[in-house]
Amino acid sequence: MNSLPTVTPDWWIVNGDIGISSRTIWAVMMGVADRAALISWWRYGTPKDTDDFSRCYKLLALLPHWRKRLPEVAAIFPLWGPLVRDWDELTRMFEAAGGRWSQAMEDRIRELNDEGMVQVGRILTGPGTGYKPASTIEEEAK
Repeated sequence: MNSLPTVTPDWWIVNGDIGISSRTIWAVMMGVADRAALISWWRYGTPKDTDDFSRCYKLLALLPHWRKRLPEVAAIFPLWGPLVRDWDELTRMFEAAGGRWSQAMEDRIRELNDEGMVQVGRILTGPGTGYKPASTIEEEAK
């Protein structure tokens, strides 16, 4: 008779529904987040859309004691600050949409990511063009 596996952080990192943002949560909670790699977009990141959020949501559903520790993620990765602050709102939106994509969710995640970028001194350079450090834009204006 097969029994269900005990869900542990080690089980999740091997078998879970993993993306960059959910792996970021895992790395902080496990104490293995590499501060030197903060600029590695492929290693750590925020949820960028409903699918990314869903992976984070599933991780926290499996390991619910980590939910109250989300501020630790923002402490290491400041871009997460607005997302962590409004995590309950995002959770309500996600659940209200039945765990499926919604334009409202996409828009809210984008707004919170934009707010995080501004908080760390980056400025949106235009629709779909990304961000630059504020200091770079100030230099270009001279």
